[in-house]
Order: sequence, then C-alpha cells, then structure tokens
Amino acid sequence: MVNRRQIKFIFILSIGLLSLSILFQNCAKSNITNSGAAVSQQTILESKSIDILNQKCSSCHSESTGAANSAPGADPITNISDVNYLLRTRLIIPGEPDLSPIYQSVRNGDMPVNESLDTQEIQTIKDWISGIKL
Repeated sequence: MVNRRQIKFIFILSIGLLSLSILFQNCAKSNITNSGAAVSQQTILESKSIDILNQKCSSCHSESTGAANSAPGADPITNISDVNYLLRTRLIIPGEPDLSPIYQSVRNGDMPVNESLDTQEIQTIKDWISGIKL
C-alpha cells in the first residue's frame, strides 16, 4: 500500500521534472551539422560572412592582390578572409558593426567596387560583427 509520504514525494518529483523539461525545452537552440554536432548561430554567421567576403572581395583583397589594389597611401587589405587579420587590423570591431570599416564599406556601397552586396549579405555581415565577443 502506498502511503501519503510516498504520494507526496512522487507528486513533487513529477512537478519538478515537468518544470525542468519546460524550462530547458527551448534553451539550447542550435543548428546540427551532418555529423550531429551542435553549431552556434555565431559560428554559422561567421562562416557565411567569410564566404561572402571570399566570393565578393578576395579577388582584390587577398595576400597576392591586396597591395597591388590598394589606393595610394592606404594600407592594403591583404587577407579579407582571415578573421584574426580583420580583428588585428581593426577592420572589424567586435560587437560594433557601425564602427567596423568592412561593414561601413559594404553598407555604403563603396565595396566591392564593381558590384554591391545584396541586403541579406550586408545583414549577415552586420549580425556576425554584432555577435563577436572577445
């Protein structure tokens, strides 16, 4: 026979488990790769942003072409797809897209020279820079 104490324990345990499942239900939203590993939204934004910069900017701003394509007196951007380079040279300011020269250039339509990025590409770069935490 089940006594009152056991019923109370089972009731409290059930409520606790239900509460925890509701609490953590949407807590860890992430994307899953083919391998099944969780990937953060920031990692996805970085990957997309670097892909955009590679596709649209690296023909002029790579290690082999950067110095040749820079304006007279300007520091050449020599590795547009290297996040550490972009941070070190302050072309992106973590958490501050409006202060980041890369974002300013694409938002204003100054770069790339022969074509512009579409609205979604610009937003992706903005979101990526906004989410960088050091």
